[in-house]
Amino acid sequence: MFSFALAQHVKPDSIYKLPEVKITEDRLNDFSTGLSIIKIDSKKIEESNLRNLSEVISENSAVFLKTYGQGSLSTIAIRGTGPAHTGLFWNGININPSNIGLSDFSLIPSALINDVEIQLGSAASLYGSGVIGGAVHLNSKPEFKKKTIISLTGMAGSFGLYEGALSGIFSNEKWYSSVAGYYIECENNFPFTNTKPQEKLVSADYFSYGATAEVHHLFKKNYIVSLHAWHTYTHRSLPPTMTSVDNGEQQSDSSFRFLIEAKKLFSKSTLKTKIAWLKEFERYDRQKADTINPVNDIHTKYNSQGIISEAEFSTQIIRKAKLNAGINYTFYSVDITEYGQIQTRNQGAVFLSILYPFAKHKWKSTLNLRQELAEGYRIPFTPSLGVEGKVWKFISARANVSRSYRVPTMNDRFWQPGGNPDLKPESGWNMETGFFTSYNDSTKLFTPSFSITGYSSMIDNWISWQPLDTNHNIWSPVNLQKVWARGLEGNAGLLYKNKNIETGISAYYNYTISTIVETSASLKNSIGKQLIYVPLHNLSASINFRWKTISFAYIQSYTGKRFTTSDNNYSLPAYSIGNTVLNYNLRLKKFGIGLGFRINNIWNSSYQALAYRPMPGRNFNISLTFKFSNNN
Repeated sequence: MFSFALAQHVKPDSIYKLPEVKITEDRLNDFSTGLSIIKIDSKKIEESNLRNLSEVISENSAVFLKTYGQGSLSTIAIRGTGPAHTGLFWNGININPSNIGLSDFSLIPSALINDVEIQLGSAASLYGSGVIGGAVHLNSKPEFKKKTIISLTGMAGSFGLYEGALSGIFSNEKWYSSVAGYYIECENNFPFTNTKPQEKLVSADYFSYGATAEVHHLFKKNYIVSLHAWHTYTHRSLPPTMTSVDNGEQQSDSSFRFLIEAKKLFSKSTLKTKIAWLKEFERYDRQKADTINPVNDIHTKYNSQGIISEAEFSTQIIRKAKLNAGINYTFYSVDITEYGQIQTRNQGAVFLSILYPFAKHKWKSTLNLRQELAEGYRIPFTPSLGVEGKVWKFISARANVSRSYRVPTMNDRFWQPGGNPDLKPESGWNMETGFFTSYNDSTKLFTPSFSITGYSSMIDNWISWQPLDTNHNIWSPVNLQKVWARGLEGNAGLLYKNKNIETGISAYYNYTISTIVETSASLKNSIGKQLIYVPLHNLSASINFRWKTISFAYIQSYTGKRFTTSDNNYSLPAYSIGNTVLNYNLRLKKFGIGLGFRINNIWNSSYQALAYRPMPGRNFNISLTFKFSNNN
């Protein structure tokens, strides 16, 4: 066992009007030319009825999330890469745990987030190690205007699910503060079909609580200081697979995250600094022996602390071109039982970006350069070049080529037995090109949208854990493979909107081929075969309708066949899931009442996202929200 467990596109910062220019201060949006970004706005998140981040992403994109079951581990895989190839950023800070390099998206409730952006494709030149397949950005977006909003929501659902959330926003022309908290518990004892006609999932209960708080102050001379804090705690029992016995496995995850930001706005420039402190704690316990295959009880603890500091300066230069330059320093200290001793890692980076608009031709290009330094590794120089612009009326084109890399995780290096301190960083080249609509006419009743992108990524020194003995008792990571991931992404939508009615349809589709090009002789049967748990086809389609105080949404998703062995001899069948949401909101002057009803898996499909991990059939939840708003 090489990892016993897993622990918010950066919300664009506010746009400030200065005497001569607007500055957005957003590295991702300003310097991601040629990349695709999926934006999930706060309204969709609010109407999801307290879903977790994994479920919100699944319903608003065709990105595949590997889930071990309701309430269990859920990781994201973008463009045929692995979970460790996707960054998770909170206000520009990478919060992936340093020991495993990937995050559990089921641990992030939608009650604590209100803006999500999914950046598809490599952005290592912008954000560093691990951003090979893409990134998910969670951010804060202060608005300095006078308002007070307080919201209280309670929800109950199938299988003993109860959740409550409280949030508040208090702001004026100089101050913006917000706070949100939640509590959730679930027995999670849903029925499923196994070798018997039907049985119930056991040892799958969980509870979780957490809170976020932030304060922003705008000083007189365009100087802004922001404080952010985020804490979550989750305890869950880990259910057995459909073919194993209950071993009394339990896991607790706790995280504390603090961030201080300072921004100074000049007439044509911005200076921005930030420092974050991240603390992660995890405990895994296995307390009951398997009588068929006896094992000793296991008690494992994981403690991690990280400090991430960054400074960047952006300014306008000739002909409205924009330059951004910065430095980053990151320090991690990790204490895990299996390491034998505390291990640390220091790494730093310098980066430079130039955005040049060709205003006459309605095109723009971006050059990004990054050099990262990490203890014990020679990190490749990481450039990227992107272009995009109009080709005909409201049709635009884009293209991007970039280099990417990933430093081995601390588990890869230090886990005992099996860790390999001699691993090389993964590295690769990524290319993509496509077309999209740029149609923004608010006077029209109908607004179409369309995007199609083709991409290709060649990743060398792909790290893979392999058995060291014939009994598969000890595993070790090695630079084993060269992987070629390529495919097509498409989305289309149509929105109709008038005074009282808003309705729309949308669809996302991913066609993904991810194969091993080179590997060791012992795995030669896997050459040319699809990577395990990478579906060839992924589709998500939805229809939304809103009339005055009533809104309705239906979401249908399809996940294609996934191979479960590297030789592609065994696979899980495709599955399709339908969810529906109905919300009613009553407004009484400054007060509002909202009633929500949701049916998940409405067609009662029986399926497994991962082998021998059952998923719940048809289930329901109902929510009630009380809201006070004063915008005067």
